[in-house]
Amino acid sequence: MPLYCSFVGWSGSGKTNLLRAVIGQLVADGLRVGALKATHHDVRLDTRGKDSYSFCEAGAETVVLTAATQTTVFLPSEFLHGERLAQLFGDLQIVIGESRIFSEGLRFEVAAGVEDLSGLKRPAEELDALVTDNGALADAAHRRGIEVFGRDQGRAVAQFIRRHYESLGL
Repeated sequence: MPLYCSFVGWSGSGKTNLLRAVIGQLVADGLRVGALKATHHDVRLDTRGKDSYSFCEAGAETVVLTAATQTTVFLPSEFLHGERLAQLFGDLQIVIGESRIFSEGLRFEVAAGVEDLSGLKRPAEELDALVTDNGALADAAHRRGIEVFGRDQGRAVAQFIRRHYESLGL
């Protein structure tokens, strides 16, 4: 079973750039990594008139579209928990989620333009680590026992994740 790591933060905080660096470092370290991006927008990746859309509309619980270079899995969002997550990511070691989707694992927040802990997207008591360049915010997080990283420290974040993964003996 993989270690799930969720990263949240306000739009524009630098989550995507940080996660590119973290994923790249974990892969360079020889770990098998998956990623999941969640959005609050209602986005349809398949379109009316396409076979995948028709299969979903007909009630298929899972629809897979495969092409020469990529495969896409369509399934209702409410099914993306527990057993279904394990089916999608079970053979990986680490899964990075840019969202609140995971109910277990490490919880990070990437903060830019936030002045104090009350301005975070997730309550501070729910965080394992904070990624910020704001010194006062970093100090407040340290006082609460939260690990803190700079927004340009993707390598250090990856090392933190790897140490946690290894400590669990997964």
